[in-house]
Amino acid sequence: MTPRQIKAAIILAGESQRRIARRLKVTDGAITQVIYGITTSGRIQREIARVIGKKAKEIWPYHAA
Repeated sequence: MTPRQIKAAIILAGESQRRIARRLKVTDGAITQVIYGITTSGRIQREIARVIGKKAKEIWPYHAA
């Protein structure tokens, strides 16, 4: 998935990057960096995947932790 698709899927799921960040006790920037593949975090990837109903490997096939 592209970053734009990931962000859209989060919104369609009725969630926001900010709420995901707060739930995981990380910054909004950390969520953005993972979405764009700048950094990897298994915990953040798994939570985003859970929110949008996919597996992390489906979203980040080469970078899923």
